[in-house]
Amino acid sequence: MKKLLYTILLCLIFSANAEPPTLADTYSCTKSGSTEQSIAEKSFIQNPIKYYKRWALAHCLKYTSSVDKTMSSGCGKKMPQDIINLRHIDNMTRLLGGEALDEVKAYIDEYYKVIVEFSHKGYVNACFDLVYENKEFDAEVERIIKKYCKECK
Repeated sequence: MKKLLYTILLCLIFSANAEPPTLADTYSCTKSGSTEQSIAEKSFIQNPIKYYKRWALAHCLKYTSSVDKTMSSGCGKKMPQDIINLRHIDNMTRLLGGEALDEVKAYIDEYYKVIVEFSHKGYVNACFDLVYENKEFDAEVERIIKKYCKECK
């Protein structure tokens, strides 16, 4: 009986020293976390071209970011878990699946081989030209979106 009492007492002592929940933990426990996720998804569906162009520019520039790619989720006594953060551009552009993103990536990689590496503009200017001034790229992104997203505008 004493052993059980000591065990319970030790558990209480160790649990009292646990770190208090952080603002991020508290935020993810609220409905606003899931609301922000659904807002991000709706925003993507309303204008997928904008997000694919942003992703394409980052890919062309060889930029990668893992910051905020996941967020903590869990409330009360639940252990927080990392979940996908749809507000991160890499996750948002995967809403249509990996195939759509692979097609955009393949187009950019081909362009990069031909134009960027042999251009005298430098790769930053060449990437901006591809993503924001190339009508062929716009048409290719629109074709991919129509192919993979029936509810996109």
